[in-house]
Amino acid sequence: MNKIENQEWLPIKENNWRENVASITSSVENNLAEQLIHLAQYRLNETDLNYLCKCLNKIRKISNATLRNLLSLKIFIIGDHTLNHIISSLEATALRRGINLTVSVASFNQGVQAAIDPNSELRAADFDIIWVFSNIHEQQLCNNSNNNSPFGGRSAAKQMIEKINLIITTLSKEKPKATCVLTTLNAPLGRTFGSMEEILGDSKAAAIRTINDYIRTQSMPCIDIEYLAATVGIANWYDRKYYDVAKYPFSPKYLPLFCDYVVRMFAALYGKNKKCLVLDLDNTLWGGVVGDDGYEHIEIGNGTPKGEAFLRLQQTILDLKQRGVILAVCSKNNHQVALLPFKKRPEMLLTEDDISIFISNWHDKATNIKGIAETLSIGLDSIVFLDDNPAEREIVRQKLPTVSVIELPDDPSQYADILLMGGWFDICSFTNEDSNKTHQYKENEQRINASKEHVTIDSYLKSLSMTLQIDTISDKTFQRTVQLINKTNQFNMTAQRYSEAQISELMRDDRYTIIVASLHDKFGSNGIISVVICKHEGKTLIIENWVMSCRVLKRGVEYALINEITRLANTMNIENITGYFKATSRNDLVSTFYNDMGFIMSSAEITADRNIQEWVSIPAQIGSLKHFININSSIK
Repeated sequence: MNKIENQEWLPIKENNWRENVASITSSVENNLAEQLIHLAQYRLNETDLNYLCKCLNKIRKISNATLRNLLSLKIFIIGDHTLNHIISSLEATALRRGINLTVSVASFNQGVQAAIDPNSELRAADFDIIWVFSNIHEQQLCNNSNNNSPFGGRSAAKQMIEKINLIITTLSKEKPKATCVLTTLNAPLGRTFGSMEEILGDSKAAAIRTINDYIRTQSMPCIDIEYLAATVGIANWYDRKYYDVAKYPFSPKYLPLFCDYVVRMFAALYGKNKKCLVLDLDNTLWGGVVGDDGYEHIEIGNGTPKGEAFLRLQQTILDLKQRGVILAVCSKNNHQVALLPFKKRPEMLLTEDDISIFISNWHDKATNIKGIAETLSIGLDSIVFLDDNPAEREIVRQKLPTVSVIELPDDPSQYADILLMGGWFDICSFTNEDSNKTHQYKENEQRINASKEHVTIDSYLKSLSMTLQIDTISDKTFQRTVQLINKTNQFNMTAQRYSEAQISELMRDDRYTIIVASLHDKFGSNGIISVVICKHEGKTLIIENWVMSCRVLKRGVEYALINEITRLANTMNIENITGYFKATSRNDLVSTFYNDMGFIMSSAEITADRNIQEWVSIPAQIGSLKHFININSSIK
C-alpha cells in the first residue's frame, strides 16, 4: 500500500476511536461540530467512514441545530455508473473539512433524464452543487464503432461530449443557483495501438483526451480524476471484477482516497480551504537542532540526501506562498537563534521576508497558533500545522481540533509530497492578489505598529491617508469578487455563497448592482476588500449580501460604503434600503451591524428560513457616517 492510497498525511486513528464516535451521538454540547471534525481527521477506511456517517445521521435526527457550526451543503451526483455506495463515505469525509454534506444520486445511467425531466428529484429540489461524474467504458467504445470511427473512439467522444453539453446547458438554465462541477475521465488501461495510442485519433486514449480537453475548457470547477488515477497507477485504479459485477467506476479500496480528493473541491468552492501554513523549524525546515548543533551544522542544501530533501520542502512551501498561502513560524527556540539560518545560511530558500508572522519562544505551540490566528484575523480552521515532532502534533490536535495537523513520516524525503497530497490548499481560482498575500499581511503589521504611536483611533485613521475605490463588477475584477464572497466568513452578512455562473447571471440582470471596493493607504494597496450585492426592487434597494475582508476591519470602510449606498439610493429615488442578516458560527462580528448603522428590524417574514433577519432604513436616516477615507467612485 503506497503513501497515497494509505493517505499518510492523516494520523492513524486512536484505539478508542469507535467508542469516541459512539459517545457523541447523545451529546448536546456546543462543540459537537468540533468533535466531529476532530474524529474525521484520522486515516479512516470505508467501514470507519460508514460508521461515522451512521452516527452523523443519528445526530441529524436528534438535533440538526447541533451541527450549525458546520457548513451545510446539498449535492446531487449525476453519473454513468454505480454511485450509491459512495454516499456515506463522502458525507463522513466532508466532516474533515467542516462540511455537513447531504448527498443525493441519480439512478444508474439516468443523468440526462435527471437533468431534463422537470419532475425529477434534481429539478424538484434545491442543491448547492450538481456534480457531473461522467465515465466511459471500453465497451462503449466498441459499441460506437462505425465506418467513420472503426475503433469507436471518435464516435464515443462525440456522443459523450454531446451528453455532457446537454446536461450542463439544461442545468445552467433550470438550476442557475447551483454550482455545476465536472470530472475528468481516467485514462484507459489497455492500449490497442501501444505507443501509437495517443497519436491515432480514433483510439481509446484519444477519445478520453478529447473529452477531457472539452471538460477543462468549460469554465466550471473540475475534479481531476485523471490525475488521481495516475497517482495510484491506472492498473491499480481499475478493478474489472467490480465493474463487471456492480459497475463500480474504480477499485473499492480507493474509496476513502477518492472521497477525500472530491471533498477538497467542495471545500475550495465554499472558502473552506486553508489560508495559512504554520511551520516548525528544527528537523522540519532543516536537519538538526539549530540551538544545539549551531547554524553552521544544520543540514540544508545540495550535497547530502537530507539537505536536498529539506531544500525540496522549502521550494514547495515557497510555491504555496507564491500562490497566496500565508506562511508563519511557530518554533520552540530562542528567537535570535531561530533566525540565524535565515540570516547566515545562503542555501536557505525561505527568507524572513517570506514569513508573515515569526514566533519562536518556549510557550506551548497551541497557544502560539491561537495567537497567530488572532493576529491574522483568520479562523483556526484556516490553519495547517507542519511539525516533525509527533508529541507536538498530538498536543495541537487535542487542544485545537479544527487546526489541520499534517502527519509526517520519519523520512524527510517524503515531506514535500506529503504537504501537497493532503490538498489542504486546493483552489478553484487564482488571482494576482493571491500572490501578494504575504506582502499585504506584512503591510498590515506596519499598520498595527503605526497605530501604537497614536493616542486616539481617529488620529491613527487620519494618518493612514486612505482612498477607497468604488466600482461595479467588471471582467477584470470578476474572479477576485467571486473568491472574496466565497472565502469571507467573519464580515459576511448572510454566508450566501455564489458560483461564477450565479455572479455572471446577476451581472446580466439590470435589477442588480454589484459594488466592488478596493482600499489603498500610505503603506500600500489592500486590493479588493469588499463586495456588496444590491438589488433594485421598485422603491426599495435590497442589500442581498455584503462581505468584507477581515484585513481592513475597524478602518471605517463599512461607514464609507453605507454612505455610498445611500448616495446611490438617492439618485435612484429609493424610499427604503433593506439589508439581510443570517447568523452563522463565524459572523458574530456583524450581528449588530445593521442596528449600529441605524436600521430597524422588520417584522416581515421574508423567507422560510427563520434565521434570516430583515433590516430596513430610510436613506435620509443614514448616509452621513463619520470616516476618514477619501472616496473615488465610478458609479453614478
